[in-house]
Amino acid sequence: TGTDQSLYVSGAKQLSPRQALPSSIPNEVNTTEAYEFAAWSPDDQYIIFNKRFDKTYLYKPANEEYTSIKSNLGAYHWLDTESFLAVKDDELHRYNTDSLDSPMPLGITVEALKQIDLSPNGKRVAHITKDRNLYLSDLDGSSSQLIVEGSNTIDPMLTVWLSNELLLIHNRSGNLWLYDLSSDQLSQI
Repeated sequence: TGTDQSLYVSGAKQLSPRQALPSSIPNEVNTTEAYEFAAWSPDDQYIIFNKRFDKTYLYKPANEEYTSIKSNLGAYHWLDTESFLAVKDDELHRYNTDSLDSPMPLGITVEALKQIDLSPNGKRVAHITKDRNLYLSDLDGSSSQLIVEGSNTIDPMLTVWLSNELLLIHNRSGNLWLYDLSSDQLSQI
């Protein structure tokens, strides 16, 4: 978002560095309200975003089309050019751009306002639950592994995959931790 709280889009093929959403989008979308959770599709054909405490929208800049999604979603990650992960009602769902009203629940509990992070190979997600537990879960539902308990002094806040085997954890105190999946070791950096 810009400092004026408008959502700006910039296309990979456009020369203009920032472009406000076009005026053809109804006022219910293009307002001065704050936006949160936005993510471009890998091919830059879509951007998904939501207004704070409101609906979620899928916008296609090429033809200025937008679709309103019935739920307020959060923490988006695109899986490919047509599907993405999003948190809905504290559970991770898989959405397809052609059937937004029928997402597939993945059975992975996530605190809605927390970041999720998809592994580089797209097979696992690092997620924090309401009780501040940090889990690694396979997207196919085959396993879920508790990495850090909420009562632990680590108190995870954000995660970033460095590789398919290394997960960087930033905690609420500003410290960094590294979890190595291959050795099941957690160490402070």
